[in-house]
Amino acid sequence: MNRSWWRLLPESARIASTTRVVSGLVLLLAIVVPALVLGTAGRSVESQAAIMGRIDESGTTVMTLIGTGTGPVIPAGAVDRIARLSGVAWVVGLGPVSDVRTRGTGGGPTPSRAYRAVRAPVRFGASESGTGAFVSKASAARVGLAGAYSVLDPGAIPVVGWFVADDPLTDLNSFVLTPSLDDSLLLDRIIVAASDAGWVDSIAGNLASMAGLGTSTDVTVQRSQSLLDARSAVADEVARRDRELVLVILAAATALASIVVFTGTIASRRDFGRRRALGASQRQLTILVMLTTLWPSLVGGALGTAVGSAYLGSMLGHVPDWRFPVSVGVLTVIALVCSSALPAAVAATRDPLRVLRVP
Repeated sequence: MNRSWWRLLPESARIASTTRVVSGLVLLLAIVVPALVLGTAGRSVESQAAIMGRIDESGTTVMTLIGTGTGPVIPAGAVDRIARLSGVAWVVGLGPVSDVRTRGTGGGPTPSRAYRAVRAPVRFGASESGTGAFVSKASAARVGLAGAYSVLDPGAIPVVGWFVADDPLTDLNSFVLTPSLDDSLLLDRIIVAASDAGWVDSIAGNLASMAGLGTSTDVTVQRSQSLLDARSAVADEVARRDRELVLVILAAATALASIVVFTGTIASRRDFGRRRALGASQRQLTILVMLTTLWPSLVGGALGTAVGSAYLGSMLGHVPDWRFPVSVGVLTVIALVCSSALPAAVAATRDPLRVLRVP
């Protein structure tokens, strides 16, 4: 390469430092664009997390292993084994439904289920390790229990406490629950919640084997495919909007940078005329203008990326993956430098003699 090409680098840096207005405006654009893109991404991530949380509350991450035979086939010990799977938030095992009623007069038959759980969103008013039944406000009213103690038949089961089931297990509030630590107990269903929707497929595929049933045809795994599809659709829509917004921001910044650089080339037309008269080629002048735009773009892009990354990290609650902020910064620099190509080419193609004659 000709030695004169290398001189364009320090020359462009000198021009960038002397044309302070143009360089300052390009620097400002280079700061604003990545900061705005990353800040918008942070707000989108926060909004998306809120939407996903609402969908997940509806049961996206919940799946149920159900016995399909004539009786319960799932061993109660499977609850503890499944709870040890990666990505499992909580597990609830339920026995077959049977009716109970208070001993003596009053009340009516109320559905009861054996209960075994790990980390479930069910709060008990007494220890679950003892022998006895727990009632909720709804099931206590149905069974006719008004005092703090009673006995349920059949089985002479003492009522030992109260419980409250939170979402997504509020349906359990209509039951009397009888916690059991007996591994020989057979359940007819196990409800499992994943900590994140990304774990659902993996956990669902391992439920039967972790229950000790292998490929048994007596069980099936049910999950809300419609909610999973809705979750995926929301994620795709948010990503599409983010891409469109980034393109709009970059397009606006490119247009503004082109106007700024074009204005700068008009103000420096006599300098370009002298360079052409002294033998500089059109290509060299074009590259010189683009390099002059590069330096403030690099400085501004670095500053804007740092500010945007800090804001994005505060929204996420952790340090974001460095590849995303860096790619935004690099894309901003490329867009701003490319925006100067057309004004640079226009300036380089002017007739040097004609330019020098203009007072």
